[in-house]
Amino acid sequence: MVRSVEIDRASIATVKTSVERVLGHALSVPFSSADEFPAYWQSAISIYGGEDLALRIASELPVGSFGRASYAFASAATIGDALSVFRRNAQGSVAGITIELDITAADATVVMHGPELMWPLFEVLVGVLGLRCQQLPDPPVPITAVSLPGEPPRNSGPWEQLFKVAPRWRAPASSLTIPAALLERPLRTADIGVREALGTGPMASTKDEVRAHVRQWIRESPEAEEVARALGLSLRTLQRRLGDEGASFRQLVLEIKIEVAKELLGNVQLSIGEIASAVGFSRVPAFSRAFSQATGMTPSGFRSQLRK
Repeated sequence: MVRSVEIDRASIATVKTSVERVLGHALSVPFSSADEFPAYWQSAISIYGGEDLALRIASELPVGSFGRASYAFASAATIGDALSVFRRNAQGSVAGITIELDITAADATVVMHGPELMWPLFEVLVGVLGLRCQQLPDPPVPITAVSLPGEPPRNSGPWEQLFKVAPRWRAPASSLTIPAALLERPLRTADIGVREALGTGPMASTKDEVRAHVRQWIRESPEAEEVARALGLSLRTLQRRLGDEGASFRQLVLEIKIEVAKELLGNVQLSIGEIASAVGFSRVPAFSRAFSQATGMTPSGFRSQLRK
């Protein structure tokens, strides 16, 4: 299923401000939605006259450019925590993309999947991550690999200079890799007070993270392995952490399906079949049975009670 892409207003404003700072003036091409981004970007490229606009923007972005998300990243205790914060916030700011933190024994890789219209934004984000890995940890964290889905530029020098490694082009996704052994390297900008004020510290439960991810993709009914990968965990670790918190993946998914269904039942314009599909049930009888078992009421009965 192709997911539609939506960029929140704050991120659109940041991108526009950043582009216009580099160009020295505003563009006449509108950019208020994801669908308008490709034309806006092409206009900016034409005026800029170079292939490294994404890197130029990334290099000139102040640490706090993306507001709360940027401060959350910079205030994290370690680069590993910062990458986890980036994954959560970036995926929340742009609906319809997938950002994963894939950790193996040797590597930690941030992977961004999304439609072609998002590739320039991914280039900016990979550039920002590359710079922050060098600017914020003490000492800097080396980048071991970079992949980008676009066509290679005629001059790859600026890209290699920023990342200190030659990017792989025409890749299936945008990604940046650092050594997994360095995930615990502290940040010079770590600030527990800021983390507590923003509510972005590592104290967020695995249960809450799973709920947030499943709720975002509830129609697709994500599997446990997919969610574990998105959270940068092995399936076994995900299951163990949920067990420690008194929950199971299957239980959480069902709870979220019922929770969202209850919200949708308040919209009388939606049929029971449409609601069943929206929360990931392919058949209405299966949805009705699950809803009744969880609430003691049929979906129709619950809707009728809401009207009283």
